[in-house]
Amino acid sequence: MIDLLCICQKISPTIVHINYFDLTNPQFGVDEQKIEDLINNQFSLATITYNQQSTSSKFTKEWTNLEDLIRKRDDYKKNICLYNEINAIYLFGLTKLVKEFRQAFEQLKNKYIPQICKINLSEKQVQL
Repeated sequence: MIDLLCICQKISPTIVHINYFDLTNPQFGVDEQKIEDLINNQFSLATITYNQQSTSSKFTKEWTNLEDLIRKRDDYKKNICLYNEINAIYLFGLTKLVKEFRQAFEQLKNKYIPQICKINLSEKQVQL
């Protein structure tokens, strides 16, 4: 593994500027291909969206608790990061952690957010 010092600056929800230096050779930095390979092979980005207008208070509480669980981790902003907006959350970090937390958020959505269901009624079942 490369010894890196990174400084990240968030520009927008989808753009992050990263300045990095190789701690063993800080005057030259790190080959960009090494950084790209490292990011592509070990890190993931996930976007989870939901409709805030159709959520219950239980959903909102559990969603917030899951966000807090991530923020309180010892490795928060090292191995896993999150950014939330209205109706969306962005996860970035080690692939294993991003996958794990994405599943947890998706399970909450499936548990609480109403799903559209098509029901066919006969004429006798419909009152006019």
